[in-house]
Amino acid sequence: MADNMEFTGERFVPEVHGDIELEHIHRYLMAKGMVKGKVVLDIASGEGYGSAILADEAAMVYGVDISLEAINHANNRYQKNNLNYKVGSCADIPLSDNFVDVVVSFETIEHHDQHDEMLKEVKRVLKPSGCIIISSPDKLYFSDEPGFHNEFHVKELYKFEFNELMSKYFTYIEYFAQRIIYGSGIFSETIKSTINTIVRENNNYRDIQGIAKPLYWIAVASDINTSEVSASFLEQDVNDSQVIQHWRNKLAEVENNAVAKLAEVQNNALAKLAEVQNNALAKLAEVENTAASKLAEKDNITASLINTTSVIAQKLNENNSYKYELINQLCRIANEKNDLVYSIFNLRNKNSIIEREINESTNIIDRLKYEKNDLLHRNNELINSTSWKLTKPLRKLKLLLKFKGNK
Repeated sequence: MADNMEFTGERFVPEVHGDIELEHIHRYLMAKGMVKGKVVLDIASGEGYGSAILADEAAMVYGVDISLEAINHANNRYQKNNLNYKVGSCADIPLSDNFVDVVVSFETIEHHDQHDEMLKEVKRVLKPSGCIIISSPDKLYFSDEPGFHNEFHVKELYKFEFNELMSKYFTYIEYFAQRIIYGSGIFSETIKSTINTIVRENNNYRDIQGIAKPLYWIAVASDINTSEVSASFLEQDVNDSQVIQHWRNKLAEVENNAVAKLAEVQNNALAKLAEVQNNALAKLAEVENTAASKLAEKDNITASLINTTSVIAQKLNENNSYKYELINQLCRIANEKNDLVYSIFNLRNKNSIIEREINESTNIIDRLKYEKNDLLHRNNELINSTSWKLTKPLRKLKLLLKFKGNK
């Protein structure tokens, strides 16, 4: 298998999924039921996938596209004996007149403004009994109402414009509406009937004939009334729908953004941590250098203290010698003091004895004085009782007494 073509939005490629896949594949599957055993032209075949689908039933399929790149890719990727891809345009189809039974043209007419030229070419290569199956987006519902613009669309048509164009070139035209629907489908298996759409508006339900607000119209047109196209429904698992895929992509985007944000936060945190670590290491180195400096200073101080301690120890030893000498002197002084105290104590004892003796002497003197006074008194009485007769003896006695008193 050749390499896949890049999806640019200009043409569908089968590697793209979602609503666009349902729309494109369903059209080709619808056409596939109408081309069995016939010669088919797939105009604007693009990547080539649709022509390959038609080739499963057709006798021969020619895929024509204006892009040489697309044609080379299709020829390399889709190789079948009844399949041939050619370079050409809608206004210049590289096939003979009255050559094909069916012309298929999906997602083509809106990409150019040569609508009449295209349909004239289709009529040229189409057999008189042949038909064209062609799609066109409804400008009202595809672009106007949603406010959407496809940069690859040159000229879109409203339904009435599409009908006017087709009616100019074909007698019999049957229109099919196409739109992606996720809901409940009720179809008769016994009779062919028209599909009605039940639309919910403001909690009310309204019946609409056909499909409401179709994005695309598919016309099956010919000059003879031979159309036998049945309505169909291409079912898709809702998990594969474009809405679910959109939200999955959104979730993946959110997850990727979250992962990127987490990585950014982690990187910022790591950078901050590295900055903090570097600052811490620098601070630690500064502290270590300061500590080393302080330690060296401390060692110097310690050495100085050791020297000082040695000096102090030496001084202490000297002081101890002085101390011992002082203690000895103090002991001698204490002994001398004790001796002095003892001498003082003895002196005090002697003093007490002397004081006692003095007191006794004082008492004797006082007694003697008393006796003297008493004798003086008696003497005076004796003198008074005697007379002058005894003057002489008394003088002698007085002298005696006087002598005795002096003594």
